[in-house]
Order: sequence, then C-alpha cells, then structure tokens
Amino acid sequence: MNSIIKKINIIGCGFMGSQVSCLFSLMGYEVNIWNRNLIDVEILKKKKKLISKTSNIIDKKGLIKFHKNFSKLENNITLECLSEDFEIKKKYFFEIKNITDKDIFSNTSSIKLTNISEEINLLHFFNPISLGIVEAKFNKKLSSEAQILIEDLKKNNFEILNVKNITGYALNKLIFSEISNFFYLIEQEKINKFDLNKIFLKLKNLNLLNVIDLIGVDTAINIFKNLKNDYNYYYIPKFLNICLNKGILGKKNKTSVKNIFEMDIYP
Repeated sequence: MNSIIKKINIIGCGFMGSQVSCLFSLMGYEVNIWNRNLIDVEILKKKKKLISKTSNIIDKKGLIKFHKNFSKLENNITLECLSEDFEIKKKYFFEIKNITDKDIFSNTSSIKLTNISEEINLLHFFNPISLGIVEAKFNKKLSSEAQILIEDLKKNNFEILNVKNITGYALNKLIFSEISNFFYLIEQEKINKFDLNKIFLKLKNLNLLNVIDLIGVDTAINIFKNLKNDYNYYYIPKFLNICLNKGILGKKNKTSVKNIFEMDIYP
C-alpha cells in the first residue's frame, strides 16, 4: 500500500520562500508554490542542492509544482512567505482562507500574528535556513497533519522556539536591538565606524553587516518599521536607506552593504 503523500502550499517564493520550498521538498513533501512573479527554476534547483548540503538533509525527492492561478491551489496546509508588509499579509490571508480549510502559517518575522488574524499560526524560519531555527506560535490548535509537519522539522534537526504573540517575537528583537544600537553609536554619537565594528566583532563575535546582507536591506527596513510601531526605542539606521537608495539589498541581489559602510559618503 502506498504511503500518503505529504503536501504543503507555499505562498511567495522570494529569497526566504524559495529556501522554505526547497526544505520541504528535501523532506519529501509535494510543494505547491504560488508566486507573484516568475520563478527561476534553475536557481531553485541549485538552492535545493546547497540547502541539502549545508543542512545535512538527505534528499527524499519531494515534488515542486508551480501554480500561476492562485485559486487553483489545492486544499493543503499553507505557509505564507510574502514580503514583510502587514497589508499584503493580511490581504493574502483571506485569499488563502478561500482555498483551504487546513492549517495556515505565516513566516512573518516582525508582525504580531493576531493583527493578521486570530486563526493564523507562526512558523518563522531564519535566514539562511540552514541555521535550523524556527520561531513558532500556535494561536489555533494544530491538526494531526500539521503536528506531523512540526515533527518532520524536528527530525531534520530544526530547533522549534515557542514564542509569544508579540511584535518581533524573540530572536528578531535581539538581533535588531544590536543593529539599532550599533548604528545609533555611529550616526548619533559619532563613534568611528571602523573602530566600533572591530570592537563589536571582538566582543560579540557577530558581524552585523553580514547579518544585514542575509536579511536583506528592504526587509530590515520593514522589520524596523514594524518594531518601531510598538517599541519606540528602536533607532532606524540612516545607513539602511542609503543602501536602499543605491540599490544595495544584500545577498538577494548579490550586493553587500559593506561597500557602502566603507565609503566616505557614510556616515
């Protein structure tokens, strides 16, 4: 007797959604992807091989299917991986509700879940996905199918960190507090940027410029704005807008914020 094929819908296949899609495919799922723009299949294949290697996951040869018509997606568990924009996420949650009565998750990193809906759950994967960390919040009791999905993640060495229903959750608030303080010292207190970066690396062994490259400049700005709405003490670095205006987004468009950081135009 054939085993039941596990399925998932992924809404949004950008820098993070593509990693999540590859992960579930590696885990043997049939992954049904809808994205607003065309997807480069060859890049997705390369990404899948890289994630298999960096996450040490044996490829169970799950399927990846692409859907142009949102309304034609199947009635599957669905994970929303759209841009970190409240209005977009809220709009698509109601559209997802029209195609499935199964568990719906958001990959949001900074938006309070219940602001989107009381019925949505959180599975926030970190970038790169090979870090093996997922922040989780279950506003709604999980179906047995969704519980199996969580167990599959644990079997593949993903740490599930249960968080509260708050803006920014746990690890994002830690990371963005560091970014905020770092650039506040440079931009407002006029600490030499090179000296501070050197000392920061020595004290914390954390390269914040690399972190921003991984997150993406545009995503980092949106996260800061979301955090600022509820926590006024976050300082939004001018550095990020300088990078954005210069077309520097980080890994997602194969650029690096280090180039701007080292230029005389900053600070």
